Amino acid sequence: RDFALYDVIHNSPNEDMTAFQFWQAVVASMLLQGNAYCEIHRVRGRVIALDFLLPSRVKLELDDDGRLQYWYTPRKGPRREIARQDMLHIPAFSLDGRVGMSAIRYGANVFGSAMSADDAANSTFKNGLLPSVAFKVDRILRPDQRAEFREYIKEVAGALNAGKSPVLEQGITPESIGIDPVDAQLLESRTFSIEEICRWFGVPPWMVGKT
Repeated sequence: RDFALYDVIHNSPNEDMTAFQFWQAVVASMLLQGNAYCEIHRVRGRVIALDFLLPSRVKLELDDDGRLQYWYTPRKGPRREIARQDMLHIPAFSLDGRVGMSAIRYGANVFGSAMSADDAANSTFKNGLLPSVAFKVDRILRPDQRAEFREYIKEVAGALNAGKSPVLEQGITPESIGIDPVDAQLLESRTFSIEEICRWFGVPPWMVGKT
């Protein structure tokens, strides 16, 4: 408590926010938008306040020497530069060590993979038959017989969808030409994204009901 910044950090960062509100906003911005920004106010070299800045209103640029410049656009008033020594910048996961990346952007590929897995699984179950199953016929079929056979397979798929056991004609043998969705871990991937999201935020899966 004798620390010079204790009152600012622990009790009242600024006149508009409690410490809880301030740090909640900082952490949320860091995780969800990749960066948290706070303007440092000093009087005679002593820090007296930290003003939270919306990340959407802060733009980062590089000067001629490759150093970061912070430009802030307030709700009212012109765009202004905030000196680096007056900016508290807390980046999240970063690829360049300067600018953070939001957990959502980082996990966009995993979200995409999970959505693709859902689409593939739904399509598989909707079709009734595994897309990796072929049927072998013990004779050569004419074009009209092939068309008739395809219609017959649709009836088989409909029976499977209805939970019935299909009856195959003599001379027709089902053969697998690939792996099914379970072996491909398709179903597992639909829940794997939960663990991935927890990993982005550093939260144990059991805390969100994943056991």
